[in-house]
Amino acid sequence: MATSALDFEEVFEEELHDIRKRRIASGVWTRDEADTVSDEDLRKELSGLALSGGGVRSAAFNRGLVQSLYSSGRLKLVDFLSTVSGGGYTGALVSSEVALDHDGVDWEKNSDRNRLSIEPPSGEGQSRRVYDIALYGRRVGNTLKLLSRHLAGWVVTVTFLVSGIVTVAAALSWLMRLPWDPAGLILLPELGFNTDPLRAFFPAFLAAVFWLLTLTSGVIARALQWKVRSSPFCA
Repeated sequence: MATSALDFEEVFEEELHDIRKRRIASGVWTRDEADTVSDEDLRKELSGLALSGGGVRSAAFNRGLVQSLYSSGRLKLVDFLSTVSGGGYTGALVSSEVALDHDGVDWEKNSDRNRLSIEPPSGEGQSRRVYDIALYGRRVGNTLKLLSRHLAGWVVTVTFLVSGIVTVAAALSWLMRLPWDPAGLILLPELGFNTDPLRAFFPAFLAAVFWLLTLTSGVIARALQWKVRSSPFCA
């Protein structure tokens, strides 16, 4: 049975290929050194950096950690970066810096060529990029500024949500009144709903019929899909 899903080993092989390219680009390996390292040896020496959560304090601590690793030339040794919550601010900052730099980041220590802007200037505090993130991030805690930026979207979302609830409620109300409609009073006895208690269960009967139709169509669809995948004409 053909499938487009990749298993873990296939995904891992692609990651190893990307890690080889990253190590060459960052200067960890030369091309000749990369050719001498097998995938099995590479698997044993992979390294990762995990940035934990904790809100603004975590973001500030992780930022300082990453800045120190970068300034000392050790950040290039990191193959995987994992973040959560507050650590995600720092992780997103570093990832965006690297992704947007098309000239090749300089990962070496004591170098001044094409440095990441997250690195603090010597004797000048933090870089402008870090200051911007710190200042703009505070707007989330300012209720007035937050509402002025996001109130329109919030109103639209609530309007659509309320409209949907009202529409569903109106449909259910119409469905519940259907058994006592003059036309329904003529039709329902033909279906076996002769008394008021039976008429009260008519909407539930319609829901059960709809559920059975949905279930049947799902079974048929899965069966047809299985036949198509099992066809010898499929790759």
